[in-house]
Amino acid sequence: MLTPTQAIGVKLFLFITAVLVVVLKQAVRWWLQTKFGWTDVFVTLAIVLYLVEEIIAMELYRLNFFSMPVANFSVNGYRGLLQSTGDKENLSLMLRLLFFSSFITFTVFWVLKAAFLALYYYLVPPWLKGLRYSMHATSVLVFLGYIGFLVTNIFSCGNVSKNWSTDPDNFCFSFSAKSGVVYLTTIHLLTDVIIFVIPFFILPHIMLPTAEKWGLSLMFALGLLTICCTVARTAIVLTAKSFTYHDLLTWDSGEMTCGIIVVCAPSIKWFILWATGHKRRRAIRAFNGQPENSLSDMNSRSRADRNSRAARIELGSEDDEEVRAMQTLDPLKVVVKHEVTVDIESFRASRDETTSASSSSKDVSVTGPWPEKPAKSFLHL
Repeated sequence: MLTPTQAIGVKLFLFITAVLVVVLKQAVRWWLQTKFGWTDVFVTLAIVLYLVEEIIAMELYRLNFFSMPVANFSVNGYRGLLQSTGDKENLSLMLRLLFFSSFITFTVFWVLKAAFLALYYYLVPPWLKGLRYSMHATSVLVFLGYIGFLVTNIFSCGNVSKNWSTDPDNFCFSFSAKSGVVYLTTIHLLTDVIIFVIPFFILPHIMLPTAEKWGLSLMFALGLLTICCTVARTAIVLTAKSFTYHDLLTWDSGEMTCGIIVVCAPSIKWFILWATGHKRRRAIRAFNGQPENSLSDMNSRSRADRNSRAARIELGSEDDEEVRAMQTLDPLKVVVKHEVTVDIESFRASRDETTSASSSSKDVSVTGPWPEKPAKSFLHL
């Protein structure tokens, strides 16, 4: 069993680890110049809620809540401990913080489930209809599970204010009700197992070398740690005669941190590629499911080689000299000449038949005899 100080220290370490992983994921996204997707949205929301939960836990520690008898209780045995609590001045505030801490913790769990599903939707090819239908069913189950969580653990006491009431006869802490605990842990564990299994059906359809697929499989297998944290927390709640809240919150932090690490694992893989000396272009191609030695890449290179060989002209030594001589010549200037024949007699006859022109006429024939031949410029249009 951890002391309150040790529990807060462990929680803070786990939170800092989760923050570093999320920052690393966003750095990889910026490095690969990829868009801010739904997985990033859910992971960012999860880390923000995680921060709020951490602040509440530290405030409870500052108020000395974890050292009070009220912080030790068993399922359905919380009401009796209110009677042994002498300091009721800040007790209502502590219970209020405890209620919102529990609500935020389980909300983070469901946000991480949404982040996993968003990642799977990105990885699953659209032609795998069966796998996509199973993901749709899982998404519906996760959504309905969260609605059930709100009903059984938030509003199960009717008036929400009963969760922080200091009156033993009016008090009702919904997160300690056995029915709510059983439902919440069951649906939480069930959805975790389904989400843990899905990627092993996706990996065979991703264009990656076998070694990299094994690496991703091991990363997704870290989801077992998340499931182990869930099982351990459930065992503590249901089997122990009493437990301390700081131990429970520590298990919650371990589960949240493991979930964040696993959902960010693909981005960490591409960071490892960069850190081990791989080129940026190869990391981008691998991120998009197109490794350096992929079949499509080899086909495109072979087609380019065939086209270049077909377009290449095999020249001899004499041909090479002629080509070089032609390259040194100035561009040729081509002048096209049009030769026009004008019948002067017909023009003269038509002039005689016309009436006299006015003084503003542009006909120059009235000022002198018609030339013997047209101007030279007419012959070179």
